[in-house]
Amino acid sequence: MKHPFIVYLILCLWCWAPLATLRAVPLHFLVGANTQAEDTSPTYLIFQNFESTGYDNGETWTETGVWYPDYTTTVLLGSQSLMANTSNPSNYTTFSAQSTAHAFCMFRLSALPSAVNSVFGLRSGTTLVTGFRVNSGGSITLYANSADSSASSVSLAINTTYYVWLTHVSGGTCVLAMSTTTTKPSADGSGNVYLTRTGAASNVDRIDVRKGTDAGTFIWDRIIVDDVAIGNNP
Repeated sequence: MKHPFIVYLILCLWCWAPLATLRAVPLHFLVGANTQAEDTSPTYLIFQNFESTGYDNGETWTETGVWYPDYTTTVLLGSQSLMANTSNPSNYTTFSAQSTAHAFCMFRLSALPSAVNSVFGLRSGTTLVTGFRVNSGGSITLYANSADSSASSVSLAINTTYYVWLTHVSGGTCVLAMSTTTTKPSADGSGNVYLTRTGAASNVDRIDVRKGTDAGTFIWDRIIVDDVAIGNNP
């Protein structure tokens, strides 16, 4: 062959052209769009950790009475919690109305009440629809459809941090689950609370926390509301 170098050059260019085209194709096109990373970060209706001055995540809470959202003495999570120690305060924030709503909080108290306290509840406006109630002596009930459930076999203990899951279903089964661990229980007893009651046919649009007239300190943290179930380790 008279010009082997020219022939070699032509062959190289001929082979490189399709390779260059292949290199220009995006990788996800070659291996399938499902290889793209999914955004698995949860979004919530309410997500309050009390970690900034006042209330975080741009939420507005409406206080009645005296509240301490920057409490640092006995912190349940992070560097701050929400605390109330005066008589009969309430505190709430709102979200878009839901026929099914799931809520979570951490809760601790320093003294047992002498009367019913609706300490964590889902409301329709000012009306309590589904709530976690602590009764005289520390017995625990689920309030739904304008009445309390039977009391749990487990009573609340002072100076103990509880993880609380509360579910409202309009006209369906409402649930209160409580544990001293981040694992959501599914049965009542052995230190866990699990109560159910048929709910009122009502939407909810407000989450609130309250303390009764008794002395003592009530503390909350990590308050979440979502339109899907909240599981372990929220």
